[in-house]
Amino acid sequence: MPTWETQGSNRYYREGDLLCYEPSSTVWLQDIDRIVAVREDIEREYEYVLSLYIAGNTVSLAPEARRRIGERGRGHTPDGANAIVGASFPFRILVEMLRNAGRLLGKKNPPLKFCSTIQEAMQWLAAERLRFTKAQVRPGQPPVPT
Repeated sequence: MPTWETQGSNRYYREGDLLCYEPSSTVWLQDIDRIVAVREDIEREYEYVLSLYIAGNTVSLAPEARRRIGERGRGHTPDGANAIVGASFPFRILVEMLRNAGRLLGKKNPPLKFCSTIQEAMQWLAAERLRFTKAQVRPGQPPVPT
């Protein structure tokens, strides 16, 4: 069972190469900065990040948080995969519009799947993990445990 950390009224946990984030109210700049720091730690350790976002609650992004996300979106995007659970139809459209805009500007988007349940998301992320761990095995090196 994961140990959830709180960041304001939002929560997250890290389990190996997985970051699970569940916002429940306004997402502030310090919330974004903390999640980015956790993602960077995972990337340093694994060279990829698997992310699970639980989007069932109605949340808003503070203006400075939106700006930071925009800045990060123009910079480095780690390898990995993202699963989003419980996203509303308007949220899905927004995410896809942002991904398409980035793609048109030459940005490589990591795989993304919208899921109905956490179990579905975890199964998909487990399959994505295999893609990354197999890619990391080099001759003479033992496989990365999954």
